[in-house]
Amino acid sequence: MKIFVSQVLALLFPLITQISTNPQSVTDGQDPYSDRNRPDDKLLVVVIDGFRWDYISRFTRRSRQGFPGFEEFIRGGVQSEYLKSVFPAESFPSWQTISTGLYPENHGILANQFYDTTARGPNQAKFFNHIDERMTGDVRWWHDPEPIWATAQKQGKDFVTFLWSRCDVKWDDVNPITPKVCENVYHKDNSKTLHINLDMALMEFQMGRSAALIYEDSLGKAAESFGPLSKNVEMQLRALDKSIQNFLVRLREVRMDQIVNVVILSDHGMTYGSNPIPMHHPPSFPFNTVEVRQIRMSYILKSVQRLIKVTVGSGAYMQIYPRQERFIPEIVEALRAELDGKGVDVYTRDEIPDHLHWRDNVNTPPILILARPGVILLRAGGNLQRPASSLQLNGGGYDSARITEQTQQGVSGYDPEETDMRGVFMARGPGFHADGHTYAPIELVDVYQMFCFLLNIDPQSNDGVWDRIRAMLRNSSAPTNANWSILLAALWILLKM
Repeated sequence: MKIFVSQVLALLFPLITQISTNPQSVTDGQDPYSDRNRPDDKLLVVVIDGFRWDYISRFTRRSRQGFPGFEEFIRGGVQSEYLKSVFPAESFPSWQTISTGLYPENHGILANQFYDTTARGPNQAKFFNHIDERMTGDVRWWHDPEPIWATAQKQGKDFVTFLWSRCDVKWDDVNPITPKVCENVYHKDNSKTLHINLDMALMEFQMGRSAALIYEDSLGKAAESFGPLSKNVEMQLRALDKSIQNFLVRLREVRMDQIVNVVILSDHGMTYGSNPIPMHHPPSFPFNTVEVRQIRMSYILKSVQRLIKVTVGSGAYMQIYPRQERFIPEIVEALRAELDGKGVDVYTRDEIPDHLHWRDNVNTPPILILARPGVILLRAGGNLQRPASSLQLNGGGYDSARITEQTQQGVSGYDPEETDMRGVFMARGPGFHADGHTYAPIELVDVYQMFCFLLNIDPQSNDGVWDRIRAMLRNSSAPTNANWSILLAALWILLKM
């Protein structure tokens, strides 16, 4: 018996030692930063707009031709089965989640377009409209929470950004902070490809910068114009694949492959906004599997139009602002009757599902109309719709008429749990395992804390879950709750002997 007990204790000793030296690692509130990454490693993040989780596998099967760049990237690193975006699964809310690790209800950029109910005074913007550079440039949208580049700079790590959101809006009124290099999303030079921006990021690393964030929109634009599974999207993805292939060669040439952690992810997925056009798809495309129904909201809202002040958005969802709060029940009852059985849900603010993480913000609209993929909500029209189609904007290439009418072949913005809204996550570098393993799905809110870990900086409070990403990281080997369960079970057996 003594021999058996001593053998069991010998087996348990490493586990006991590991747990005792990592006391915070056994709860959900653990400190994942107890085992720091190498302090001088760099971080390169590439966000590819609308990169759907199934693009690579679908196009590989369809064309019987792989994607050597992405395949090599994954073989030497890791990937998740898919990446769950946030609601609404569209650009500006997703970008702010990447920058802060927070859900939209917590970081405040609720959608590409929304009203600010707290705005006071003639000089304060009351409407956030992503197609208007002037409106999105108001500092009040961005003053809180702190973005990752500000957190990094405060801790001695310099960021550079290429085509990233509103990186040009200075954070912190007292000590204004912007990335050391900043190109915001409105100032795209169409001659600059992903290949060029990747080379520029490496040059910045050679100059001592710690992190770079690149946004690439060509894939999303192709999907909007021609459809998510069109020949044009496949062609654009193969062009990006070539850029990744060349980048991996370049990374080795400059001997930075052992010090740069590279993350490729998407902000959201993409689905069809109109029935696919045959000329943009191969003959083998299953057209009978894609059917998009358009709902003319100007007709649906006619019976309650007098009760509504404005409507915001179209496509996947619409926000309704009544003239008075007491009109909400009547509006909701009428909408539910009109939209019953049409693939659309109508929620009051209090009824918005928990998993959307969109209810608890001061600017959440009183009524949300949310469609499912395959259903498009057309604009309300008349004096109700915001933005109005006649609005003159300087949106850096965005087409306001197409945004408000939602005539794109590809759209986003649906519930992130919908399959077509899933994105990709893949990573490689000294901070990641290099076995090409596919890990369980992660969420967009998780990547912020991963970036902080890789940069050796202390994160701000965030909504990410460490346990969803820890297995991918080479230096994150802290024990889990399962270790405690094994230990306690073994000790219980010993006490019973």
